[in-house]
Amino acid sequence: MTDTEVREQLRREALSRRDDLAENLRSAFDHLIKKRTLDLLRQLGIRTVHSYLSFRSEVDTMGLVRALEADGITVISPVVIIHAGVSSMEHYRLTAELETGLYGLPEPQRTTSVDTTSLEVVIVPIVAYDGTGMRLGYGKGFYDRFLSTLSPKVKKIGLAYSIQEVDSIPRQSNDQILDSIVTEQALIQP
Repeated sequence: MTDTEVREQLRREALSRRDDLAENLRSAFDHLIKKRTLDLLRQLGIRTVHSYLSFRSEVDTMGLVRALEADGITVISPVVIIHAGVSSMEHYRLTAELETGLYGLPEPQRTTSVDTTSLEVVIVPIVAYDGTGMRLGYGKGFYDRFLSTLSPKVKKIGLAYSIQEVDSIPRQSNDQILDSIVTEQALIQP
């Protein structure tokens, strides 16, 4: 099996486990992950966070971003766009009103575009992860391309359920390693 085939198999299996998580457990785990993530961000003393907006069975981020806003932290979220047949992300300050974008993703209104040079932390969605900080997303490369444009000082934090952990993910040249992974069980800092 090629590395690409292994990655696709790991992705399918992890998504299946995540999708099958009972709603009451998901809600309890989301609460624990939110608390652990808030504690970490408060320790870092950050003022600006980029966060995905949860979709389908991803770790819920809406409670987290609202708590960050209540702390006076600026929250920036992505908008997926297609220009000349190429998909990429733009970044906007999160407002109270959300819209539905490409792929059915929730996204901020496109009113306040931001320069990502002010970012201190990026909260990244995860399909599967391993203990080295490697992650798999949905396979379109949005976050790996985005993260590669940021300063090395920007902390990359992934949110996942512990059932999404795998032994090892074959690494590709464009993969970006996470600084931390927050689950309902632990804060993993490879």
